[in-house]
Amino acid sequence: MIRIPRTKRGLLAYLFAIATVTFSLFATSNTTLPKRTAQAPSPTPVEQPQTAVLGTKAREVARVTKVVSGDTVQIENGKTVRMIGVDAPDTGCYSAESTEFLTELLLDQAVEIQEDVTNEDVTGNLLRYIYLNGELVNTTIVIEGFAFARSVTPDISHNQSIQKAERDALYEKRGIWDGTCAFNGS
Repeated sequence: MIRIPRTKRGLLAYLFAIATVTFSLFATSNTTLPKRTAQAPSPTPVEQPQTAVLGTKAREVARVTKVVSGDTVQIENGKTVRMIGVDAPDTGCYSAESTEFLTELLLDQAVEIQEDVTNEDVTGNLLRYIYLNGELVNTTIVIEGFAFARSVTPDISHNQSIQKAERDALYEKRGIWDGTCAFNGS
């Protein structure tokens, strides 16, 4: 129970306290709290805003001369291309299957490659989206269950479609999601 003071001085102090609390509440109502920064990507990350930067990047035509792994290829100029937004198993369960799938799909094919925001990773691999006959291969390998969706800011232009592909593969229990492997999401 709130006690209202009976003296003028006590009443003024009481009103001043109410005014201070009210002012504090209204003064902070229009401020924004700092946004959380993303930690490491998870199998089902929170949707991130799409970027318009991709629309300004032109697609280049290249021929795939070698498949290095389930998410990395080499093109005719000798450069290695790492696919944006995906992560295929490098060893163990489904490593060979993902590499074989990408080999059957892309080896000796003319593809279109497209940069997002970042040109190269720390090892010098080109970071690109790969298109075959107009279809985004990055999404294809995820929906078929041969790679995980892995978005890394700022290269997130196709994040929503790749994340949806992973949810579909998980729901349909395709490839890495069929239950035969014990993955922890990486």
